[in-house]
Amino acid sequence: MGCFIFIILLVAIAGTAYFWYQGRLNSRQSTDEKFAFEVKPSESADVLIDRLIKEGLTSDKIVWQVYLKLNPALGNNIQAGNFMLNTNMSIPDVITALQKAEIKKGIKITIPEGLRYDEIATVLEKGFAGSVQNHFIKEEFIKIAENPGSVEFSEGVTTFLARNKPSGKNLEGYLFPETYFFEEGISARAVIEKLIIVLNQKLTESDYQAIYSSKYSYYEYLTVASLIERETLTEAEKPMVADVIFKRLENGISGVKLLQIDASLLYMIKDWKGAGKINEAFKEQYKANPYNTYRIAGLPPTPICNPGISSLKAAIYPEKNEYYFYIHDSNGVIHYGKNLSEHNANVRKYL
Repeated sequence: MGCFIFIILLVAIAGTAYFWYQGRLNSRQSTDEKFAFEVKPSESADVLIDRLIKEGLTSDKIVWQVYLKLNPALGNNIQAGNFMLNTNMSIPDVITALQKAEIKKGIKITIPEGLRYDEIATVLEKGFAGSVQNHFIKEEFIKIAENPGSVEFSEGVTTFLARNKPSGKNLEGYLFPETYFFEEGISARAVIEKLIIVLNQKLTESDYQAIYSSKYSYYEYLTVASLIERETLTEAEKPMVADVIFKRLENGISGVKLLQIDASLLYMIKDWKGAGKINEAFKEQYKANPYNTYRIAGLPPTPICNPGISSLKAAIYPEKNEYYFYIHDSNGVIHYGKNLSEHNANVRKYL
């Protein structure tokens, strides 16, 4: 009798597990957002799954792993290349879509995260240099980035900028870093349009709702994201540093709301490697410059670079913590401090 009951229990547990697995396997997110996704050569299944989950797809990693284990042919036939996926796809939908990569045509140019618009212009100029029909002009790109009101953009871009960019501001922060495939003969204006469109598409409807329902504007989040991009070295520390920045903005240190961020000064002198130039005399020399966050309270007047999606998400969704200070040691490891005393101890210990 006891053995019979045990078997019944095993069957019940197995049945429950099966229905749970099937439910999670075929579940779909409520969002309906398209996104570009690249499978890299020789990428492991675990890394691939983690990246798919990060994009907003079903987050049950064990279900992904079991499905690929049960369908080895599908797992083995995942191609390296570029794909267009959707956040409301089920796991089988995604794995099926990854069986055939899109053939991307055009001029491939990768824009790294954290560059100023003038640096992006240089990257693009080099990327288009070998093009047969090269109509890209670096100076034109910079001119438009500095004065976007001087050109007429498409209706979608115009609407996006009208809502999310203060009048008179340049396009620093809006030129999204990504790997692009540009058609031959594309103009500087069209390149800028493409970068802005991709930025717009990177955030979900819920992200925009979080922004528009908060006390901060899109532009302020973009500015914070640019600071995070230049101040952090790993993905994990981005949301932590975001909270430090917001606490300094709102609470200040000893009542003084100074961000005290070196990256804003490096932007000011257009030299990301110029940290050695920053000392008290330097800070005092530029005490009236609005990018000097050691002397001027609040955010700098514009973003200081063009941040990636992880920095933007970190700004929107900071990780609450009790720290007001942070430093990186010579190995790039971050160390946090709750107060000035802890910060000074970290400086003595790690720098």
